[in-house]
Amino acid sequence: MSTIKYPNIEVKLTGSDGNARFLAKSPLDEGFRATQTPAVPAKTVKARQGPTNWRPDIAEKYGVSSEEMYAQRKVTQQLKEDVWVEAAEAQREALSWLDQAQGTFMQHPRNSTGGEYDWYKGLSKKEKDRLNRWFVDDPVYAIDKLTENARSAGSVMNGASVDDFAEEWLRQTRIVDAGASIRQGLWPGNNSARFGGLDGTELLPRLQLQGFDPSKILGVHIDDAVGHVAQTKKAQVGDEAYQFLGESTASELPPWRMTFQGWEDEVRRLESKADGPLDRAGRQRYSELVPQNLDTGQDYEELYAEIVETARIANLPVSDSAVIPWL
Repeated sequence: MSTIKYPNIEVKLTGSDGNARFLAKSPLDEGFRATQTPAVPAKTVKARQGPTNWRPDIAEKYGVSSEEMYAQRKVTQQLKEDVWVEAAEAQREALSWLDQAQGTFMQHPRNSTGGEYDWYKGLSKKEKDRLNRWFVDDPVYAIDKLTENARSAGSVMNGASVDDFAEEWLRQTRIVDAGASIRQGLWPGNNSARFGGLDGTELLPRLQLQGFDPSKILGVHIDDAVGHVAQTKKAQVGDEAYQFLGESTASELPPWRMTFQGWEDEVRRLESKADGPLDRAGRQRYSELVPQNLDTGQDYEELYAEIVETARIANLPVSDSAVIPWL
């Protein structure tokens, strides 16, 4: 169990089984509350309803089949849970920074007559409203004192100016509050002025590395989330299939635009080296006809069928004549 404590705030992250449980209390943000990662309500599917007609309207919207939609339901649920966990981790790191900087709270700008709060004047009204939960009247938390604390040996911002500290303090509070918004199922990007333009994506780098758009998984209807995941997965599979086919030349027909007999005749001719040793152009043409990533020593029929199917997965224009007539 990981726990962070500081005045009036406690955040815990537990669960070695992959389930995230949070306990958070704070007078700063009503979004912090005792909760457990909520299960996204499963859509009711009639007993006789098969995957071939599951949410056909949504499937069409995202350019996928009902089967592809149906296959990504559990994946989408897991991704939603991953969003919660990753947002909680970002919160935890930000709260840890604030704790080390002794900047859990800050004296309200209205209590200052100097220029150390000039940065505050340029913020939007929505963000000022958000920050009210971080401000107190206690002079112990005056910004110059917080900056001095941060400069101290072993702290987080040695040599920082008041402006430097204010900028970083503001960024960390945005992460904490945007993370709370995500955990409530609300996408920060829909109200980015509240978080100084931070839309939430920077809190979720792992999800983005997987190729998904967090804003299309969180804060949308579950069917749209599944549609986005299915669409992304299909595109990824298509990209991978395209890479498996290798480079193609514009001057020659690719295998999936040829008849099986025409493809086999050309492959056999190149393999027999009837015209002598293959030159560079011949080697390039052979690699196009027989993609190295797909050639596992199978017979001609099996290889051709696999090439054509891979081209379909890659969304390439497969000719109607690209079939093996006797199969």
